[in-house]
Amino acid sequence: MEITPRIKELPNHLIDQIKAGEVIEKPASILKELIENSLDAGADKVHIQIENNGLDLIAVSDNGHGMNYEDLPKAFGRHATSKLNKFEDLYQLSSFGFRGEALASMSSISRITCSSSPKSGHGGKLVIHGGQQVSHIEFENNESGTAINIRDLFYNTPVRLKFIKSKTSEKNAIWKTLNSFILSNPKVSFFIKYGSGDKAIYPAKDNIKERLKQVFKKNNEDFIVVNGEYEGHKIFAMVGPKSGRGSSKNNQFLFANKRLFSDKAIHSAVLKAMEGVWGPGESGAYCLMLDIPPSYLDVNVHPRKTEVRFFKSSIVFSLVRSSIEKSKPKKTFSFDNADKGDLENLLNENFSMKNNWESEGVNSSPNLFSITESFFLFNHNGRPYLINAPILFEKYINLKMREVVESEIVPLLIAEPYPIAYGPIDNLFEELSAFGFIINRPDKETILVKSVPDYLSELPIRNILSLFFTYLEKAPKKGLKDSFLSIDNIKMTKFSLQQILLMLKPFLSTWGSSEFAKPLNDEVLHRIYH
Repeated sequence: MEITPRIKELPNHLIDQIKAGEVIEKPASILKELIENSLDAGADKVHIQIENNGLDLIAVSDNGHGMNYEDLPKAFGRHATSKLNKFEDLYQLSSFGFRGEALASMSSISRITCSSSPKSGHGGKLVIHGGQQVSHIEFENNESGTAINIRDLFYNTPVRLKFIKSKTSEKNAIWKTLNSFILSNPKVSFFIKYGSGDKAIYPAKDNIKERLKQVFKKNNEDFIVVNGEYEGHKIFAMVGPKSGRGSSKNNQFLFANKRLFSDKAIHSAVLKAMEGVWGPGESGAYCLMLDIPPSYLDVNVHPRKTEVRFFKSSIVFSLVRSSIEKSKPKKTFSFDNADKGDLENLLNENFSMKNNWESEGVNSSPNLFSITESFFLFNHNGRPYLINAPILFEKYINLKMREVVESEIVPLLIAEPYPIAYGPIDNLFEELSAFGFIINRPDKETILVKSVPDYLSELPIRNILSLFFTYLEKAPKKGLKDSFLSIDNIKMTKFSLQQILLMLKPFLSTWGSSEFAKPLNDEVLHRIYH
């Protein structure tokens, strides 16, 4: 007869070892937690030593405020922290640490020696092996600070060693962690001894730009500087113009209030914003720093604290993308040698025919040139086409305009005012909202557009909406799509090269005979010019 197992409480050391799996994923995770502790302690000098990619030794010492003899053991207890007093403090954090789990987790899976001294009073030296305290004695030092050595990582949980990746992978992860702190804390000096290599010294700098030169030693002069701000959310970024198809993740850094985090959506926003500068399917180096009001940032998402949640995520994504697009160099093209008379020569000199654009499964080259304000020359699969911009705009709106969900709405960085008097158009605000147009009326003579659907966010919104609202005033009972595609709107709206490419993109996978694109030959080209 089977005996039902009795339910019992787990011993504390086993609880700590289990929790360590959440907090301590790899040596880089330990390094991150220790450097954060040094910075939270107010250190402006941090010394780091790594042996065998952190498995044999991770040593971090600093000149922070240190701990006294009595508090030192408490730091290694579960859920012990000096950062929180009540739950609400989670949303006003100015420190990296707050969970009180990291040191307890480390001590349960390694051999730790920690010495710490405050500016006044007695310090202490604590030795812990596998979660068990070995010794705790008083320690005197002339200067305040903490030194902690983590040895023999996972010595008592050898199964965890099976999940350690290759030496190269672990080393890259450690250097990514080190570089993230070097970049985000320019006024702190870092001294790093990695294995048998020479000590790397990163002296304090006045600003992030100087630190960037220390980390990205090659080609850092051409980095694009990005600044932006909206509703208390700020962005500062430096983006490298050079790109490649190889992995660039070790040179890509996202920070929220100096906290390194990962976010695929923001990374995608950076890639989207850098289209036209970075090659198709390529990416480059960037350091992006977000300054978010603490009450709008949730860092208590995962024990490793590498994920964050933005309470106003749409503002963050829009701010990232629009700020980079505004700052990146603009490329303009035009034919200034049309009288050469031969289309093939014109294309060879001005129009790359390499089919290397990988977008939505289509291999095409995104080569586009302006001929007139309404006509563009586009290379698709090595063949030139004449693009009629007004007809393309009409087809694009017919394809895209529909009721949208919240994630498809983009807030404008600055609400756009339009001189529209109170009238029948006000009855359409609810319907417009369903289509992604969030509109407020601050007074009887003005309306404010706060958000638009994402498919319009990169088009000339001011011009389009001015014509749209004017038409709605005249014919408020006409459908929204019909009003959007009024004759005046189509004919009067002018588009940049990037905006034409944006509208072409949905049609590339079904490219064929279309009203807006006609195959081009010498006769048609010269008729346009002459």
